[in-house]
Amino acid sequence: YLLMNTAVASSWGFPMPCPEGCDCECFECGNSDCDCGFPDGFCENFPAFYEIDHVRVYQAVNETKHVLGCSTPDRPTELFIKAHKKRFMSEGDKEPLLPVNTGGAACRSDDQCGGHDQGKCTKSKKCVCRKGYTGPSCFAHAGFDDNPYRMNDASFDMVKMVLPRGLLVTILVLFIGFVLAMVYNTKFKEI
Repeated sequence: YLLMNTAVASSWGFPMPCPEGCDCECFECGNSDCDCGFPDGFCENFPAFYEIDHVRVYQAVNETKHVLGCSTPDRPTELFIKAHKKRFMSEGDKEPLLPVNTGGAACRSDDQCGGHDQGKCTKSKKCVCRKGYTGPSCFAHAGFDDNPYRMNDASFDMVKMVLPRGLLVTILVLFIGFVLAMVYNTKFKEI
């Protein structure tokens, strides 16, 4: 998982040092005794919302500590999510892992759709992504997950997941051989 933290500045935009005539003992919008240390217009920004349009995570291709994908051999999460679907779904969802929308975000200009190279804002004020870009606002590269451990829907047969096909065939042949040997042995004892 990723933790998105907005606390990235040491002073959060507050003036350093404290402005003249302010004791900077408290900071509280709406309290005239405690708002003198805020930058001009700071308290008009509330209530505020912090929305994340997209997140890009880089993984070094040849770095052994970086394993590509979300469901890796050491941390297989896909089976857990499928087995506990309701924990990862909101009311009305049909699937827990929703597909990434390609375009469709509301816009007023091409800049809100990744710029001219990534997407464009149509006359109906919706983003349309150019080839190679995805996400509601076309900000993300349309990548792929080449994880060889990705499981498809057919792989949820527990026997197939636990035992490779070759091992299954070997066990089956040995079992048939054992049964035939028992039958053969029983017939010779009767004669």
